[in-house]
Amino acid sequence: MKGIARLQVISVALLLCGIAMAFASHPDADRLVRMSYKAQETASYSCRINTIMQDRGKRLISEADIYKDGRATRINYLSGPAAGTSVIDNGRTIMRFVPVERLVYVIAPERENLSLMLSNYSPEPAGRGMVAKRSCFIIRLAPIHKGNPWKKLWIDRDSYLTLRTDSYNSDGRLISSTELHSVNCRPQSPKLFAVPKGWKTRQISYGAISLDLLPVSSKAGVKPVRPGYIPKGYKFAGYGLTKPSPPIECVTLRYTNGLNSITLMETKGKCTGRKPCCKTDCMFSKRRHARMVQRHFKGLNIVLISDIAKGELIKMAESLK
Repeated sequence: MKGIARLQVISVALLLCGIAMAFASHPDADRLVRMSYKAQETASYSCRINTIMQDRGKRLISEADIYKDGRATRINYLSGPAAGTSVIDNGRTIMRFVPVERLVYVIAPERENLSLMLSNYSPEPAGRGMVAKRSCFIIRLAPIHKGNPWKKLWIDRDSYLTLRTDSYNSDGRLISSTELHSVNCRPQSPKLFAVPKGWKTRQISYGAISLDLLPVSSKAGVKPVRPGYIPKGYKFAGYGLTKPSPPIECVTLRYTNGLNSITLMETKGKCTGRKPCCKTDCMFSKRRHARMVQRHFKGLNIVLISDIAKGELIKMAESLK
């Protein structure tokens, strides 16, 4: 009996050991993603970040220094289109610094929704890899609904920080890769995230999202129409203002699935230039990293933009009411 008991104890120990080893090699992908997002909100570190964009067969490379302290992030752009400028995200607003003018533009951005994202994307283990000399779990965020863009994450086994992100468009083509280098985990000075003395700030309402339609509609002089059809997984995020070509002002409607967004821009006027692509008067075109459908409806020029399947965008435009 004692021999049997010992065998049972050994069997249980081996089973537990096997489970631990299985987790180490094939971790709970959903849990890893949640821990990674939490780590991004609590960690303090500095690093160099490289981003490679794929644009019509060309590789566009930019480099920046990042300083992170909890929810506060500072990015100093060293090369690329934004070279010489800095951006600070304090968790509430984003500030863009223009050194030549000693001016800071302030905007309240739309924030990521982790719960919504995980209801529309399935985290899947995709192997192991090395980034910045650190061992990482590779996780694929696979779209539950076809025709949406997706990502692949390299999550550090020790800190749970996401050290590399590959972004793929709705056609499954790699459009960008962002990778951290020289990661130095240490507290950052609060001065890094403050506006320098003598600099002016300017609040930017364009691009900000709100659930309050009245001030947006009044400023643009437009009463927007909403689509009757919304692609699966997307939720209404709010209204906003934009100026695609000053002085024209558009009311924008934003929908999100937690990772991707659909934007409707509505202003007074008519569509011009392209042949209709559907049973209404929709006109379709493809941009660098998104698709666009344009429609004239009830005296409004309406443009829908998103990296989503063509059929979904057209169906959304046809459902405007």
